[in-house]
Amino acid sequence: MILVLTTNMVSGTQKTLRGARASAAQFREARRAFEVLTRTLSQTTLNTYWDYEYDTSGKPRLLVLTSTFPRWRDDHEPAFVFDLARRLTDTFEVSVLAPHAPGARMEERMDGVQVHRFRYAPQRLERLAYEGGIPSKLKQRPWLGFLVPWFLTGQLISAYRLMRRVRPDIVHAHWLLPGGLIGALLQELPGADFRLVVTAHGADVHLTGG
Repeated sequence: MILVLTTNMVSGTQKTLRGARASAAQFREARRAFEVLTRTLSQTTLNTYWDYEYDTSGKPRLLVLTSTFPRWRDDHEPAFVFDLARRLTDTFEVSVLAPHAPGARMEERMDGVQVHRFRYAPQRLERLAYEGGIPSKLKQRPWLGFLVPWFLTGQLISAYRLMRRVRPDIVHAHWLLPGGLIGALLQELPGADFRLVVTAHGADVHLTGG
């Protein structure tokens, strides 16, 4: 089922990106990177998280899906998702799934929040998230669009594996895209038994014309 959903996402993304024009040099770089990705995706995304011992305090479990999160302590990236998550640790056992970035840990605990980061490319190519956000990155560098299908695939696979391990009562997805999309797809997969909450931030409203 993941393969079918992923194929649909890739197909839709490819149609969206057909209109983007890139220079010959950028196309060659993207093609070389695509070939690397096809060889390494299985190693970069399939993090099973089976070794981590989760809290058994009896608190309800909250899984947060986000594309913006501090990459490390004292990072300059916007921290509002992290601030909300750590305020909820008195009530919930909170886990966060965010994109990996060069220099960031795959897993760490930050102020009571268990943070997991998913891989979607070799480290040198993980440039889609952070430093301004995904929409602005795609405007400035259209060639980064080739990473979108891999980003969505990596996030969905990692979210599914983490869902099976954490068994969340609630999944809170930030932004309609990609978080809301991944949350909705996650609800259709075997073993899903959670309430989905989606928060649309300002950028979502602007992009949808609301």
